[in-house]
Amino acid sequence: MEGLIKGTHISTVIHSVETPQLIASCTILHPAQYNGYEHYHNNAHFSFVLYGGCREKKQTSYNRPPGSITWYEAGERHQISKVPAPSYHVNFELTDQFFSNYDINPASVARALQQHPDVRCLMLKVFRELQLVDSDAIISLQQLLLNIVSDTSRLLLPGIPAWVKTIKEILRDRWHDTLTLEELSVLTGVHPVTISKYFPSYFSCTLGEYRRKLKINGAIERMNQPFYTGTQLAYASGFADESHFIRVFKKTTGLPPGHFKKEVLLR
Repeated sequence: MEGLIKGTHISTVIHSVETPQLIASCTILHPAQYNGYEHYHNNAHFSFVLYGGCREKKQTSYNRPPGSITWYEAGERHQISKVPAPSYHVNFELTDQFFSNYDINPASVARALQQHPDVRCLMLKVFRELQLVDSDAIISLQQLLLNIVSDTSRLLLPGIPAWVKTIKEILRDRWHDTLTLEELSVLTGVHPVTISKYFPSYFSCTLGEYRRKLKINGAIERMNQPFYTGTQLAYASGFADESHFIRVFKKTTGLPPGHFKKEVLLR
């Protein structure tokens, strides 16, 4: 088994930008050109499947479809076992300096990747920034990542009202439903004015913005499924029409739907 040093992958690196604290990269796995040996990385990292997909094994085997995000602890063994077609990934590698400088536990990052609605949007922004890297790109990406981890950790602090956690669960489970403040009030037993006033303090955005993030998050997971047309994808993601979906998607991620796919396939 081989340990991979900072900045290296078993896949081919297309773009990469590095600081002492993190490395953001876009990589590709080719069906006939990757080495599927068991390995580990010296640094913790996470990887987003932008297009394609593969099969992987840690303790058990699992598929990594488009839109999926996988977290790897430093030194965690894993192995790519199957790559049916070219698979494009966006990666964040985090050094010990990242965790020590910001007093962040790796478990906090892993939890944020599972829970925060902005994570997939972040990875599309990483892909966009890596196309035109300038001196400010990595700072922006680092800030976005820190904000996501901070937002998720805030909801776990002692003293957070129970209704905040309840609303988070309701919105996650019923993201496709049109929920009003009055309905949330009945479900939580909290006055609508209280929810409206304090929601931004706990979720760093308004209720409407949070719901749109959840919808876009779901759309990113579905984007590479071939049986979805643009209109079908919009409806499946909870939008009334395709034009509204395109506007919100571009505003949230900085890219129009499908743009990244065209960019990737040119590589």
